Amino acid sequence: RPRRPRPQVAINRKWTLQIGMEVWQSRCRAGNRKMDQRPRINPGISTAQQVHDWLHDLILRGDLLPGTQLSESEIAGRVGVSRQPVREAFIRLAGAGLTEVRPQRGTFIGRISLREVLAVRAIREAVESDMIRILTQRMTDDIHRDLREQLDRQRAAAARRDVNGFVLL
Repeated sequence: RPRRPRPQVAINRKWTLQIGMEVWQSRCRAGNRKMDQRPRINPGISTAQQVHDWLHDLILRGDLLPGTQLSESEIAGRVGVSRQPVREAFIRLAGAGLTEVRPQRGTFIGRISLREVLAVRAIREAVESDMIRILTQRMTDDIHRDLREQLDRQRAAAARRDVNGFVLL
């Protein structure tokens, strides 16, 4: 499974929103090209789980854009599996709110709700504020140095306009 990005420390709201917008624009320009890359299926792990994880990552990275229609048979053919694990993956993604299954029409990548984005942002700001408050109470020289290096890497990535590099930090 791919490594999950480490949490980021936002410098300020305006800068964070600017970077977020650049990420979105970059991902929109990228379109669905990542769909051409197929995952390697590991026989020791559930096929449905692997298809789910692959599609989940494509959706969260913005490689599959909201409103994009997904085809069970096309994905099954690309990945080299039967349609059943793909169907199971679609059901799990719909349960997580990432896809919409429309009877007699197909499965589509879910649209982004501004209300949900704002709610998640408020929660994230509250959690990050608490984390910073706790961290500063237990700050050591090593932690301070690590945070400073992380911010330096983020600033360097932003200066290079390396959106993907910034997000991975």
